[in-house]
Amino acid sequence: MSRRIALCAIALVASIGFSHAGGLTLAHPYPEGSAVDQWARELSACLDSRSGMFVDVIGGAKLGRSDDIADAIRAGYVDMAIVPARSLGRQWPALSRLGQSEPIPDPAQMMRLSQSTGFLERINQIGAKRFELVVLSVGWQFSALVGKDGRLEDGALRAARFFVPGPSKGEERGDFLQEMIRRVGAEPVPLDARDIDSALRYHAFDGGVVDVEMARRAMSQRGFDQLQWSQDHAAFASPVIVLMSANSYASKEILSRFERLFSGPDGCLATTTRFNQRSVAEMQNLVDEARQAGIRVTPVSAVWRDAYRETIALLRSPDDELIAKAVGKELSQ
Repeated sequence: MSRRIALCAIALVASIGFSHAGGLTLAHPYPEGSAVDQWARELSACLDSRSGMFVDVIGGAKLGRSDDIADAIRAGYVDMAIVPARSLGRQWPALSRLGQSEPIPDPAQMMRLSQSTGFLERINQIGAKRFELVVLSVGWQFSALVGKDGRLEDGALRAARFFVPGPSKGEERGDFLQEMIRRVGAEPVPLDARDIDSALRYHAFDGGVVDVEMARRAMSQRGFDQLQWSQDHAAFASPVIVLMSANSYASKEILSRFERLFSGPDGCLATTTRFNQRSVAEMQNLVDEARQAGIRVTPVSAVWRDAYRETIALLRSPDDELIAKAVGKELSQ
């Protein structure tokens, strides 16, 4: 689907959905029934119950890729969206590298950022005027490193080949992961997500970075025999952002009532907390299933932890400073 066709489809679907439902639209590129789709529907229900604003969720591939949807938010074709942060390389470059400009290795720290209205306020002070985007919430998805034949061991990393989810056209993805893999002496290979299952099934690589769904499919076919995961260090976490256009009527309406809509134990920010809790729980369930299947589960080693910090220091740019300061300020409080 070309970008022009995708944006036309977004404009058409969004306008039909808005006029038909008399409410707002929330788009995302994830499969219907997925964890993000569940989060989107919980957020929709919360906004409806707390404000009377009906939010029509449009998921799956109906509106194109994640970067198409991000473009549509900025253009005002869609009221709200949930997109991976990495897809914002054109719209808000520093936000696309959230988690890669300031160390946030601990899932507990990620949860803290997600639950902080103060952090969201600081982020929006940076980007609402400059990038014409408003961040309503930040969630996190987790991945793990898997390997075959002991190639995840520190002494066996050199000359090992690890795949990372490769960049699709128009997205910035993989650069951080690739550099981190280089820092341990291994070779990173970007691989389209559609090819990862085959790569694991036929042992085409020594290992790679996989999400829970990929890992479960590969585990059933003995695609790997080792998995690295630590509850205190999730170097392969990916932020997922709830966005609105800073200039839309809908964003002004929601932002004017943000504290009342999103704060408190029953506020709409709790939908993100539940999404994050499910993400961590799913990864822990995967670890338990791997152990039961006879797969060796090892903690993230000092070599990988050092590579994570070194990669952040290496790739951090002047544009990242404001985001990094917002993260640092929140985590230091």
